[in-house]
Parts: sequence; C-alpha cells; structure tokens
Amino acid sequence: MEPRSSFAFWSPSGRVTQRLVWAGMVGMAVVALVFGVARSQEDIRLQAAFQSVIHAHMREVGERVDKHDAMLLALHTLLQYAEGLDSKGFYAAAAEIQSRQPQLLALEWAPRVDRAARGDFERQLGTEGMSSRPIFLWGPGGERVPSPDREVYFPVRWTHPFGLNRERVGGDLASTPGFENRGEAVEKKDTLASQKGVFWVGGKSVPCIGVAVPVFEEVESSTPPEWESQAVGFFAGGVRPGEVDGRGVVECGAGRGRGQGPGLGCGLA
Repeated sequence: MEPRSSFAFWSPSGRVTQRLVWAGMVGMAVVALVFGVARSQEDIRLQAAFQSVIHAHMREVGERVDKHDAMLLALHTLLQYAEGLDSKGFYAAAAEIQSRQPQLLALEWAPRVDRAARGDFERQLGTEGMSSRPIFLWGPGGERVPSPDREVYFPVRWTHPFGLNRERVGGDLASTPGFENRGEAVEKKDTLASQKGVFWVGGKSVPCIGVAVPVFEEVESSTPPEWESQAVGFFAGGVRPGEVDGRGVVECGAGRGRGQGPGLGCGLA
C-alpha cells in the first residue's frame, strides 16, 4: 500500500473538488460585490464632499470678486465723464485704475457688434493697425479661429496695457466657452468668477481669473436686463487669483503663446 500524503485531505478530487471550487468562486464574488458596493458608496460620498468644497470655494471667490466688478464699473463711470467712449479716454482711465489697483492685470472694452456690423468693425480694426484681423475666438491649440456666425458679438476693442495684450484685440467674448453662463448669471443678478485665462503681463504668462461686467443703457424695468439683446458692451479684466481669495496658484497648464484667451486650466491652493 502506498503511503498517503499528509495533505490528501486538502486535495479532494471529483465532484467534491468542483463543489469546493464553485463555493470558493461564489464566495470571492460575494466578497468582491460587497467590497465594490462599499467602495462605490465611498467614492460617491467623497465625490459629493469634493463637489461641496468646490462649490463653497467658488461662492467665496464670487463674493470676494464683487469688489473687482465694482472696479470695472468704476471704469465705465470715469468714461462717462470723458469725451465719449474713445480710445484716449479708455486708456487714460484704465491706466489710472491700474495704478491704484495693481491686482488687475488687464482691462478691456468689448463693444456690442451686431451681425450686420461685423465687416465694418473688422475694417476699423484694420485702420488701427490690426490689418486683416477678423473677429475670432481662441482654438484648442491657442490659435486664432474666425468666430462662428452669430447674431451678436462682443469682440475686444481696447485692452490695457495694449503693448502686452494686443493679440487679444478682436477676440470675441460671446464666442468664448462658458461666457453664456456668465450672461445668465448677470440676468439673475448673481456674481460669477468666469473662465480662468492667461494674460501676457510683464514678459510672461500670468494665470488670472477673468471678470466680465455688462454695460447697459438705462432701462427702467423691474426685471434684470437680458445681456445678449440689451448690453451695449462688456468691460473685462484679469484679476490675480491670490488677490481674490488669498490663495496662490499651484497648478497651471503650459502656456501656448502670447495673449491667450480664457480656457487654460489653473488650480488654486
């Protein structure tokens, strides 16, 4: 008689083996299912907590950016006392405001341009040294792409400091992804820190939070004006993130050239 292995009890064969294998597989499946459900619930909980923190942070940014909205509206007030809305008055007022508020990296005026007036606006840019420049938006690679056909455009006409941001002239705010959300917030009288972007300041790309404030003719109405049909233009500016919420920039996408429009991702510490 051959000696029996001391491990024969743990090496069953035939139907017993199959039953044990199936039992083991079912057991592992149950454990995996329970673990997966628990992990999924934990992921959902963490995601909800993350979204809550993000929303709270953006509300905080929105509240603190109010003062910057006020600065941009102050620019409009100054221009009302100038000799009309011309480039000389804009640059004089913008320089004065930026000298007092250095956290504003750039100030811009984007007038309303209806579809029928697009050609006239583009030709006018040509007479101001921006030859052959159509109204455009920023492409995914940072290139200028002609803006799609729209009823209304809000292209940048003047920007200060001009020498550092001239590539933004002609860029259509209304065609910028996320800008319509800004318009909806304006109609609801909400404050919104709009798309993060990059302005070319001091010889390098500096991340900022874009702020856009609509300018309306005096409208006597109990409801907020509708920005796309009633705004005569937008004042826009770039604000240093650290100046808005007391935090620094810890992450930013690689620069793609001078005068880039909104859309580059930047994280706040």
